[in-house]
Amino acid sequence: MRALRNIHSALRPGGLLLDIHPEPKHPWLVAQVDARTIPVGQLDESFRIGTVRSARAALQTLVDDGLFVFECETTFTFTYHFADVDSWLGHMAGQWASAGIPADMAERASSLLATGEGELRIPREIHAARLRKPKG
Repeated sequence: MRALRNIHSALRPGGLLLDIHPEPKHPWLVAQVDARTIPVGQLDESFRIGTVRSARAALQTLVDDGLFVFECETTFTFTYHFADVDSWLGHMAGQWASAGIPADMAERASSLLATGEGELRIPREIHAARLRKPKG
């Protein structure tokens, strides 16, 4: 909440705040093999989900207090692509260290990729909003 209040103070009247974050959902890892999309398993994003919900609540408090006004919102899908299991696991270790990966997921992904040409994907729903600091 303090960071959002600092942003509000730093913005000139009419200034914009862009809020972009993943939807608070557990994402799926899927294997795209030949023309098939096969669910591999769901990642545990409990920590990030809690953080997103807290941030949304803090931002909504500032909107309710009249410090920001929502101008527009949208949700879109951003898809991560991985050529193999090692690149996926490397990305997870470096970028999503807080995510839980079920024990058998890497083995299942390897087995699915061994059946044909393909890749691993994580489609993420992303929420984006433009908010404006009122002029008056």
